[in-house]
Amino acid sequence: SSGINAEYGGCKAVRESGGIECSYTYCGMTRAPLLKFNSAKDVKVAVDWLNEPLNLDSLRDAFQSTSRYAKLVSISPKQAGRLLYLRVVATTGEAMGMNMISKGC
Repeated sequence: SSGINAEYGGCKAVRESGGIECSYTYCGMTRAPLLKFNSAKDVKVAVDWLNEPLNLDSLRDAFQSTSRYAKLVSISPKQAGRLLYLRVVATTGEAMGMNMISKGC
């Protein structure tokens, strides 16, 4: 098929031009759950709680109990009125880890 021919042609061009080198500076998976609260004040209480290092350690333990490979790196809370957006960053070892991270969230 033409798709296979185009892919082969691209691979041939890369090979004949000397190949490709790449590197990465960070490897991780993110999830962004959204939590809705009854009031903006309640969100602020949750954000303050999440920003406490001891609480993050507790969350890390709970998160990592769901998988042998998932390791919680950080949680960044962002408030928008009564909504709390969380950016959860984790590493997943050799796995892609999408389901692994969702389970931990």
